[in-house]
Amino acid sequence: MNKPHVSIGTTPLEGSGFESDSLSGKAVVSSKKVLNWNNSKANMHWNYKPGELVVVEVPTNNHVVELFLNNRSLGSRSLSDNPDRILRWVVPFEAGTLTARAGFEGQEVESVLKTTSAAVAIKLSVDKTTLNSDGYDVAHIIAQLVDKDGLVVKTENAELTFNVDGNVKVLGVDNGSKDNIQDFQSNKIITSKGKALLLVQALKDKTGKINIKAKASNLKSNLVVIQAE
Repeated sequence: MNKPHVSIGTTPLEGSGFESDSLSGKAVVSSKKVLNWNNSKANMHWNYKPGELVVVEVPTNNHVVELFLNNRSLGSRSLSDNPDRILRWVVPFEAGTLTARAGFEGQEVESVLKTTSAAVAIKLSVDKTTLNSDGYDVAHIIAQLVDKDGLVVKTENAELTFNVDGNVKVLGVDNGSKDNIQDFQSNKIITSKGKALLLVQALKDKTGKINIKAKASNLKSNLVVIQAE
Protein backbone atom coordinates (compact mmCIF):
# COMPACT_ATOMS: atom_id res chain seq x y z
CA MET A 1 0.00 0.00 0.00
CA ASN A 2 1.35 3.42 -0.96
CA LYS A 3 2.07 5.85 1.85
CA PRO A 4 -0.13 8.97 1.92
CA HIS A 5 1.55 11.78 0.03
CA VAL A 6 0.86 15.44 -0.59
CA SER A 7 3.06 18.28 -1.85
CA ILE A 8 2.63 21.87 -3.05
CA GLY A 9 3.80 23.69 -6.17
CA THR A 10 2.88 27.24 -7.17
CA THR A 11 3.02 29.37 -10.31
CA PRO A 12 1.56 32.74 -11.36
CA LEU A 13 -1.84 32.34 -13.02
CA GLU A 14 -0.84 34.67 -15.84
CA GLY A 15 0.80 32.67 -18.60
CA SER A 16 0.12 29.32 -16.92
CA GLY A 17 -2.47 28.10 -19.42
CA PHE A 18 -5.14 28.13 -16.71
CA GLU A 19 -7.80 30.60 -15.68
CA SER A 20 -9.81 30.97 -12.50
CA ASP A 21 -13.38 29.68 -12.41
CA SER A 22 -15.34 32.61 -10.98
CA LEU A 23 -17.68 30.37 -8.96
CA SER A 24 -15.43 27.65 -7.58
CA GLY A 25 -12.00 29.31 -7.60
CA LYS A 26 -10.65 26.26 -9.41
CA ALA A 27 -7.92 26.50 -12.03
CA VAL A 28 -9.48 25.45 -15.32
CA VAL A 29 -8.00 25.04 -18.78
CA SER A 30 -7.94 28.32 -20.68
CA SER A 31 -6.22 27.14 -23.87
CA LYS A 32 -4.48 24.20 -25.49
CA LYS A 33 -1.21 25.51 -24.06
CA VAL A 34 -2.08 23.75 -20.83
CA LEU A 35 -1.57 20.42 -22.61
CA ASN A 36 2.13 21.24 -22.49
CA TRP A 37 2.00 22.10 -18.79
CA ASN A 38 5.20 20.98 -17.12
CA ASN A 39 4.76 20.53 -13.39
CA SER A 40 8.55 20.55 -12.92
CA LYS A 41 8.37 24.31 -13.57
CA ALA A 42 6.17 24.84 -10.53
CA ASN A 43 7.78 26.90 -7.78
CA MET A 44 8.30 25.37 -4.36
CA HIS A 45 7.82 28.68 -2.58
CA TRP A 46 5.10 31.09 -1.44
CA ASN A 47 6.57 34.48 -2.38
CA TYR A 48 4.61 36.67 -4.80
CA LYS A 49 3.23 40.21 -5.11
CA PRO A 50 0.33 41.07 -2.76
CA GLY A 51 -2.95 40.06 -4.40
CA GLU A 52 -1.28 38.34 -7.36
CA LEU A 53 -3.34 35.37 -8.57
CA VAL A 54 -1.39 32.14 -8.12
CA VAL A 55 -2.16 28.60 -9.26
CA VAL A 56 -1.57 26.25 -6.34
CA GLU A 57 -0.96 22.67 -7.47
CA VAL A 58 -1.15 19.73 -5.09
CA PRO A 59 -0.01 16.33 -6.45
CA THR A 60 -1.36 13.64 -4.14
CA ASN A 61 -2.49 10.04 -3.76
CA ASN A 62 -5.15 11.05 -1.23
CA HIS A 63 -8.75 11.18 -2.40
CA VAL A 64 -9.44 14.60 -0.85
CA VAL A 65 -7.12 17.48 0.07
CA GLU A 66 -8.01 20.69 1.90
CA LEU A 67 -5.97 23.86 1.37
CA PHE A 68 -5.38 26.46 4.09
CA LEU A 69 -3.89 29.95 3.96
CA ASN A 70 -2.93 31.32 7.37
CA ASN A 71 -5.21 28.71 9.00
CA ARG A 72 -8.15 29.82 6.83
CA SER A 73 -9.70 27.05 4.73
CA LEU A 74 -9.73 27.63 0.98
CA GLY A 75 -11.86 24.56 0.38
CA SER A 76 -11.27 20.95 -0.61
CA ARG A 77 -10.58 19.24 -3.94
CA SER A 78 -11.13 15.60 -4.92
CA LEU A 79 -9.15 13.28 -7.18
CA SER A 80 -12.41 12.11 -8.73
CA ASP A 81 -12.64 15.54 -10.39
CA ASN A 82 -8.98 15.60 -11.45
CA PRO A 83 -7.89 12.59 -13.51
CA ASP A 84 -4.28 13.85 -13.73
CA ARG A 85 -4.10 13.45 -9.91
CA ILE A 86 -3.09 17.08 -9.44
CA LEU A 87 -5.51 19.23 -7.46
CA ARG A 88 -5.55 22.96 -8.24
CA TRP A 89 -6.71 26.19 -6.64
CA VAL A 90 -6.38 29.81 -7.77
CA VAL A 91 -5.36 31.87 -4.75
CA PRO A 92 -4.73 35.63 -4.40
CA PHE A 93 -1.31 35.86 -2.79
CA GLU A 94 -1.18 36.76 0.87
CA ALA A 95 2.02 36.47 2.87
CA GLY A 96 2.10 33.75 5.49
CA THR A 97 1.68 29.98 5.56
CA LEU A 98 0.11 27.83 2.83
CA THR A 99 -0.84 24.32 3.95
CA ALA A 100 -2.24 21.34 2.03
CA ARG A 101 -3.71 18.74 4.39
CA ALA A 102 -5.13 15.29 3.74
CA GLY A 103 -5.84 11.95 5.41
CA PHE A 104 -7.65 10.81 8.54
CA GLU A 105 -7.52 8.35 11.46
CA GLY A 106 -3.81 8.64 12.16
CA GLN A 107 -2.83 8.86 8.49
CA GLU A 108 -2.88 12.64 8.24
CA VAL A 109 -0.24 14.23 6.01
CA GLU A 110 0.44 17.83 5.11
CA SER A 111 2.74 19.98 3.03
CA VAL A 112 3.63 23.53 4.03
CA LEU A 113 5.09 26.56 2.24
CA LYS A 114 5.96 29.73 4.15
CA THR A 115 6.66 33.22 2.86
CA THR A 116 10.32 34.04 3.38
CA SER A 117 12.18 37.31 3.82
CA ALA A 118 15.53 38.30 2.30
CA ALA A 119 18.47 35.90 2.57
CA VAL A 120 20.83 36.81 5.41
CA ALA A 121 23.08 33.74 5.62
CA ILE A 122 24.32 30.56 3.96
CA LYS A 123 23.53 27.32 5.75
CA LEU A 124 25.99 24.48 5.14
CA SER A 125 25.17 20.83 5.78
CA VAL A 126 27.19 17.70 5.04
CA ASP A 127 26.24 14.06 4.52
CA LYS A 128 29.18 12.74 6.56
CA THR A 129 31.61 14.18 9.09
CA THR A 130 34.28 11.49 8.66
CA LEU A 131 36.20 10.55 5.51
CA ASN A 132 38.31 7.44 5.04
CA SER A 133 41.76 8.51 3.84
CA ASP A 134 41.69 5.96 1.01
CA GLY A 135 41.77 8.44 -1.85
CA TYR A 136 38.19 7.59 -2.85
CA ASP A 137 35.76 8.59 -0.10
CA VAL A 138 33.59 11.62 -0.98
CA ALA A 139 31.55 14.08 1.08
CA HIS A 140 28.70 16.22 -0.24
CA ILE A 141 28.26 19.69 1.23
CA ILE A 142 24.98 21.48 0.52
CA ALA A 143 24.83 25.27 0.70
CA GLN A 144 21.39 26.85 1.10
CA LEU A 145 20.43 30.50 1.42
CA VAL A 146 18.26 31.15 4.49
CA ASP A 147 16.40 34.14 5.91
CA LYS A 148 16.50 35.64 9.42
CA ASP A 149 14.16 32.92 10.69
CA GLY A 150 16.24 30.12 9.19
CA LEU A 151 13.69 29.45 6.44
CA VAL A 152 14.98 28.20 3.09
CA VAL A 153 15.07 31.03 0.53
CA LYS A 154 14.34 29.81 -3.01
CA THR A 155 13.63 33.17 -4.65
CA GLU A 156 17.18 34.57 -4.48
CA ASN A 157 20.55 33.48 -5.81
CA ALA A 158 24.12 34.40 -4.97
CA GLU A 159 27.61 33.63 -6.22
CA LEU A 160 29.23 31.45 -3.58
CA THR A 161 32.91 30.88 -2.93
CA PHE A 162 33.76 27.77 -0.92
CA ASN A 163 36.84 27.97 1.29
CA VAL A 164 38.30 24.53 1.99
CA ASP A 165 41.17 24.13 4.45
CA GLY A 166 42.66 20.67 5.00
CA ASN A 167 43.83 17.46 3.35
CA VAL A 168 41.07 17.01 0.80
CA LYS A 169 40.56 17.42 -2.94
CA VAL A 170 37.80 19.69 -4.27
CA LEU A 171 36.08 17.59 -6.94
CA GLY A 172 33.69 20.28 -8.08
CA VAL A 173 30.48 22.23 -7.63
CA ASP A 174 26.96 22.15 -9.03
CA ASN A 175 23.60 23.84 -8.49
CA GLY A 176 21.17 21.22 -9.78
CA SER A 177 19.87 23.34 -12.65
CA LYS A 178 19.56 21.65 -16.04
CA ASP A 179 20.49 25.01 -17.57
CA ASN A 180 23.71 25.34 -15.58
CA ILE A 181 26.74 26.05 -17.81
CA GLN A 182 29.13 27.11 -15.07
CA ASP A 183 32.51 25.45 -14.64
CA PHE A 184 32.08 22.26 -12.63
CA GLN A 185 35.71 22.04 -11.54
CA SER A 186 35.78 25.14 -9.38
CA ASN A 187 35.18 26.35 -5.85
CA LYS A 188 32.79 29.07 -7.07
CA ILE A 189 29.21 28.80 -8.31
CA ILE A 190 25.98 30.77 -8.59
CA THR A 191 23.18 29.05 -6.70
CA SER A 192 19.95 27.85 -8.31
CA LYS A 193 16.82 28.43 -6.24
CA GLY A 194 19.18 29.42 -3.45
CA LYS A 195 21.06 26.12 -3.38
CA ALA A 196 24.45 24.76 -4.45
CA LEU A 197 26.57 21.65 -3.92
CA LEU A 198 30.27 21.14 -3.19
CA LEU A 199 31.99 17.74 -3.50
CA VAL A 200 35.26 16.96 -1.75
CA GLN A 201 37.32 13.77 -1.84
CA ALA A 202 39.73 12.30 0.68
CA LEU A 203 43.43 12.11 -0.15
CA LYS A 204 45.35 8.85 0.09
CA ASP A 205 46.88 8.42 3.58
CA LYS A 206 46.27 12.08 4.45
CA THR A 207 44.48 12.58 7.76
CA GLY A 208 43.39 15.52 9.85
CA LYS A 209 40.67 18.11 10.24
CA ILE A 210 39.04 19.74 7.20
CA ASN A 211 37.30 23.09 7.66
CA ILE A 212 34.78 24.26 5.06
CA LYS A 213 32.96 27.59 4.85
CA ALA A 214 31.17 29.54 2.12
CA LYS A 215 30.78 33.23 1.50
CA ALA A 216 29.01 35.60 -0.85
CA SER A 217 28.43 39.33 -1.00
CA ASN A 218 27.10 40.28 2.47
CA LEU A 219 26.47 36.60 3.29
CA LYS A 220 28.47 34.24 5.48
CA SER A 221 28.03 30.59 6.41
CA ASN A 222 28.44 28.33 9.37
CA LEU A 223 31.56 26.16 9.62
CA VAL A 224 31.47 22.52 8.54
CA VAL A 225 34.18 20.26 9.98
CA ILE A 226 35.11 16.89 8.48
CA GLN A 227 37.70 14.53 9.94
CA ALA A 228 39.88 12.51 7.56
CA GLU A 229 41.18 9.36 9.22
